[in-house]
Amino acid sequence: LYGSGVLPAHFFAVDPDSGTQHYVGQVGGGEVYSMLPHGEQLLLAAYSGLAPLMRFDPRRPFAPGSSAESNPVLVTYPEQVSSWRPMAMIAGRQGDVYLGAVSGYGTLGGPLTIWNPTTDRLESFPHLIPDQSVVTLAMVGDLVAGGTSVGGGGGSRPTQSEARLFLWDPRSRQLLFETVPVASARDLTDLIPAPNGLLFGIADGATLFVFDCGASTIVHTALLPFRGVPYNSVALGPDGNIWGLANKGIFRIDPRTYEVRLMAEAPEPVTAGFALAGDRLYFACGARLWRYTLARDPVISPTMPPVSA
Repeated sequence: LYGSGVLPAHFFAVDPDSGTQHYVGQVGGGEVYSMLPHGEQLLLAAYSGLAPLMRFDPRRPFAPGSSAESNPVLVTYPEQVSSWRPMAMIAGRQGDVYLGAVSGYGTLGGPLTIWNPTTDRLESFPHLIPDQSVVTLAMVGDLVAGGTSVGGGGGSRPTQSEARLFLWDPRSRQLLFETVPVASARDLTDLIPAPNGLLFGIADGATLFVFDCGASTIVHTALLPFRGVPYNSVALGPDGNIWGLANKGIFRIDPRTYEVRLMAEAPEPVTAGFALAGDRLYFACGARLWRYTLARDPVISPTMPPVSA
């Protein structure tokens, strides 16, 4: 497991079985907001990092730089903004990676960015939804589904009042569809497609919404039985359910019935995530890393042994 500290961006690794920690190195003064395994590399997207984007090979020694022999390789491009907050990163079709970010200091319109890690070719699309930041992403067939926040970089003032859900075509580079999934919501997160073809997401950390991509319509909304979620911390579990993090603990969504249930309460507020490997879910409470084994029965359990302190 790999993770990042905050201010500065201490990059570390943890053996998930033994809990043994390994300090890799510092990758900037800010933090890594998103990580994505991609082939034999780990892709990093950072706020105030050594570079906005980095390619790390876990098999090689830490030696950051811009040459092909560096590790991580620092990836820069003309449109980069070091103060962006790259909150979403997903693998797309044909080797491309898609990123969504809150815009830099004092600005609105955080971009959707396309990155090909093989060639390091980049394209950036700011203001895809005018004056809104792209902050959550999911692949729906060959299309990119995205959700926004009305907020921008520190010091900016929103001009929009409702966050939007959209579908974007990577081939034509065109926005195909957009809607307000939850009236008056200002932030969306946790977009995730289910095997039944529906797209799930959370608005303002309080409301579940379900989108039928084929019919292009919202088919369900409901208040959650808790409030507050870390950004983009959900995954499809081996049981076919959606598992995710709330500030209060671990939740499960049944994609067939839309039932949301808090499965376990954390011993302290959950502040970050997220990794799901088999039936083991890893998350952070402050500077502590915790492990939770997915429950087969809906039992609230306060016992979550820390991987390490």
